Amino acid sequence: MSLALVLLTRPHADRFVAEVSAALADAACVRGEPVTRTIIDEAALEHARRRLAEGPAWLVVTSPRTPRLLFERGILPKPETRVAAVGAASARAAGMLTEHVALVGEGDAEALAQKLLATPASSVLIPGSVSSRPALAQALRSGGWRVETVGIYDSLPLAKLPSVYRRADWIVATAGSRVAALHSLGAWDGAHPGLVVLGAPSARVAHGLGIADILCARTPTPQGVADTLLPLVNPVNHLRSGRKDHEQ
Repeated sequence: MSLALVLLTRPHADRFVAEVSAALADAACVRGEPVTRTIIDEAALEHARRRLAEGPAWLVVTSPRTPRLLFERGILPKPETRVAAVGAASARAAGMLTEHVALVGEGDAEALAQKLLATPASSVLIPGSVSSRPALAQALRSGGWRVETVGIYDSLPLAKLPSVYRRADWIVATAGSRVAALHSLGAWDGAHPGLVVLGAPSARVAHGLGIADILCARTPTPQGVADTLLPLVNPVNHLRSGRKDHEQ
């Protein structure tokens, strides 16, 4: 029986990868394989530490990587600083920084901005990727908020595309930067894997790069990814497609 090869752009030991693999069970071969490397700006991290020590009203995280980096460096918000997260994955990671995530968006900056703008305008610190979209900060500033963004890391493409991507049937890109990295590394040169993204921002990146075969996960969660892929990687349907077997 033929199994589709599904690759996620996260480390193979990542919890998100494990949960997608479990949800797809015997329907697909699921692997994690990063396509980016992280460059950390230590000076920016120290700046974020000082700003959090001053006690902004809100700390907003727009990716799981941000709270992990802050936690690893012992950079924690004051108890009175409320924490907001762009989506479920970021909220889970933000649990390392606070006992309660006050606001959780639907996976994109615009949705989180609307939730924050429904609260009184205040001060907010937004640490994150150097290449993060400015939509959230712009929306909050327009609403009268005092906003500071700090680029504490950047995600750069690897020097070479991991060879396993040449055999992929479906690729799950878990951030817009990873869509861009896949494209720059030639993931679609001579191959036609389908692409699943977690939300509208990544879909916009993919469309802007001319990637045609795109699906947006039903929800930006492991189960949402699995629910999107399951009808497509069903072993019976996949066998009919004539794809080759893949081994884990």
